[in-house]
Amino acid sequence: MLKRDLISILREHFSGKGVSPDRLEDIMMSSLNVPDFFNSVCEAFRVSSEELGSFLVSQGFGDIVSRARASDSLSTPDTKGLDVGVALSPQPLRSPFPEIFTIECSPGLESSVPFSSQQHKLLTEIVNHIQQTASQDIFFKLYREDVCSYHDRFLETDGKLIDAYLQKHFTNGYPRYVVSSGIGANEQWTHFMATIHNRDVKRQCAWIVIDSPVQLDRIPQDATKENTVFLEFSRSGETQETVKTHEFTSRDMKRIVFTNNGPLFDLGKRDGNLILGFPDAVPGRFGRNITPIMLAPLYVVRQDTKKIWASIQEAINRFNPALPDSLPLQLAQFVYVHQRLNRVNHCYVGSSGDEALLAMSDELVQLWNEGGNKEGNEMLMCRYFGQPRDSHTVIEGILANRKTKMAIFLMHKQEDFCIMPKFVQEIIDPINPDHAGLRYGQDDFLLAQANYERFKECMPVIKIEMMGDLSYRHGAILGQLWQDFVACYAKILDIDPGSNPEVRVVRDRSEEILARGRSL
Repeated sequence: MLKRDLISILREHFSGKGVSPDRLEDIMMSSLNVPDFFNSVCEAFRVSSEELGSFLVSQGFGDIVSRARASDSLSTPDTKGLDVGVALSPQPLRSPFPEIFTIECSPGLESSVPFSSQQHKLLTEIVNHIQQTASQDIFFKLYREDVCSYHDRFLETDGKLIDAYLQKHFTNGYPRYVVSSGIGANEQWTHFMATIHNRDVKRQCAWIVIDSPVQLDRIPQDATKENTVFLEFSRSGETQETVKTHEFTSRDMKRIVFTNNGPLFDLGKRDGNLILGFPDAVPGRFGRNITPIMLAPLYVVRQDTKKIWASIQEAINRFNPALPDSLPLQLAQFVYVHQRLNRVNHCYVGSSGDEALLAMSDELVQLWNEGGNKEGNEMLMCRYFGQPRDSHTVIEGILANRKTKMAIFLMHKQEDFCIMPKFVQEIIDPINPDHAGLRYGQDDFLLAQANYERFKECMPVIKIEMMGDLSYRHGAILGQLWQDFVACYAKILDIDPGSNPEVRVVRDRSEEILARGRSL
C-alpha cells in the first residue's frame, strides 16, 4: 500500500527520531483532503460514492469513508430544513474543577440552535467516534500519556545533570537570575508560570522569559555572568531568535541548552555548555507535559514540579475526551457549531488585565491559531491589549461586525492586595456613593464583566472565571484544557493540530535574511 510504503521509507531514512508509524499515518490522513480524494476516485473509476464506500469499508478503510462523508457534509451550514429545537447537550457546561474555575456559555449547550437534523446526526456520530477511540488515538496519547512517568525520568536523568551544573557554577547551587530563552512553542507555557513565580516574595531567584535578543533589556542591570544562568530551548536548533540571543551574549555565560542539533547545538558545544535533548515525537505546541519546555525552568527555580505534574495528571483524567461530559469536547462542539452557523471568522479573547491571565490567554490563542485555524478553517483567535483597555481600542470594530464574530472571556477577581506604594488604598474613596466599599482589584473584573454582558447580547460567548488566587495549579489545569479543547476541535475537522509547516518556512527564510544584515 502506498501510505504503508511511504511510512516505512520515512522511518527508515529518519531512524532514531522516535516517530511511530501511527503518528505518521495520523499526519498523512489529517493532511489529506479526504472529501476531494474520495470524490476524485469515484470520478476516475466512474463509480458511485456508495459503491466506493462499501468497497473501502470491506478492505479496512472505513475511516476514509467516514471522514469523507462527515467532512463533506459538515463543511458548510445546511440552509435547508433547519430544525428549531436541536440542542448540543441536555446539560449546561460544567467545570470539573469548580475551585479553580467556573465556566458558562451563551447560548447554553442545552439551548435550541438552528442546526439541521442531518448535520446534528453527523456531528453526533463524529463526537461518538472521538469518545470511543480517544484512549487509543495516537495524537491524544502523544501529550496525555505517561506524563508523570516522564516527569520522574527527567528528574532522575536530566535533573541530576542540571543539579551538578548549578552546584559547580553557583554558590549553594542557586543563581540569582534564571533566563529562559525560546520562542513559539519554546516560550508558550512559561510566561504564566514565571509570572506566578516572580510574585512570590520568598522566591530564591527571579525568572525572566525572553523570546528574542531585543528583550535582553528585561534582564536586571545587576545580572552578571556569575549570578545568571540561561536556559535555551529550540528542538531543531535552527530558531534564529534563540540562536541570536545566544550569540549576542558573552561566550562564558552559564547556559543549559535544550536542543537536538543545528546551530544552537553547535554554539552550545563551542562554548562548553550543558546540552540536553528534546523528545523527537512530540509536536512542539503540545509539548508542555512531556518535554523540558516548562519542566526544566520550573525545576531550576526550585518549584514543586511533582505537585504541578500531579495537577496536570488530574486534569488529564477529568478532561478525558472519552467521558460523556468531557468539557474540552463540549467546548469544541460549541465553537464548531456556532462558527459554522454564523460563518464566524474571528474569535475575540477578552482577558482581565492581570499579567498572568494575559499570558494564560496567549497559550490558548497560540494553540488555536497554529493547531485549529488552518487548511481553510478561517477563524482567527486574537487577544489584543486586555480589559479594560480593549474597550477603548478594539471593541467598536468587533461589535460593529458582530454577525461573524464570537468571543471567549477569561476573567479573575483579584482577592489579594498586592504590594503597592503606600498612597494606594485598598478600599476606594469614591465620588459616586454607589461605588462605596469597592476593593482594589474588583474594578478590573467588573469593567471586563460589562464587556462580557454586552458581547453576550450580540454573539456566541464563552466565559471562564478563575477562582481564588492564581497559582501553578491554575496554570497546570487550564493549560491542559486548552490543549484538549484544540485537539478535540481538530478531530472534529479532521486536521492535524500538531503540524506547523509555515513556521518552518519562515524559520528557514529568517536565516537567509539575517545574512543581509551586515549590508544594511
